Amino acid sequence: MLLERFKWLKILKKSMSTDKPDKIMEYLEDLNKRISDIENNLSTRNPEISVEQDPFKAVKQESFIEFFKKFDPKNETDKTLVIMFFLESRRNIKHITTKDIAEGYKEVREKTPVNVSDKVQLLHKKGLIMPGEIVNNLKGWIITRSGLEYLKKLKNETK
Repeated sequence: MLLERFKWLKILKKSMSTDKPDKIMEYLEDLNKRISDIENNLSTRNPEISVEQDPFKAVKQESFIEFFKKFDPKNETDKTLVIMFFLESRRNIKHITTKDIAEGYKEVREKTPVNVSDKVQLLHKKGLIMPGEIVNNLKGWIITRSGLEYLKKLKNETK
């Protein structure tokens, strides 16, 4: 592999009479062998099974409930905004619908408000969210900068 890249050195070696190209070729051959050994070692190793690996040090993905509890929202409007933030930031849902929010309430094991649309409208009135694109014939919503600032304050209050 590496030797192929340096074929020009072989040509150079033939054209020169000094012993420097010999040393260069020896060095390149040694390097090629070392790289091949490393590649073989990596290809035969099973990265999932490691004796030294500590399962308690492994980084686990934060669950929806853990994320939700970090904010400790007190009212349904704040809960709705936190659920929207999780869906937008962790699930990469760009335009969140009331259906998405209702499913989020179930997932975090919170009582779903009787009228999720009402909570969304309150957030919109406060300027914390804004209308987005239509998704499956439902209006999508996006969190605004003000909404993100409000979430930062809400999270800092729980510390």
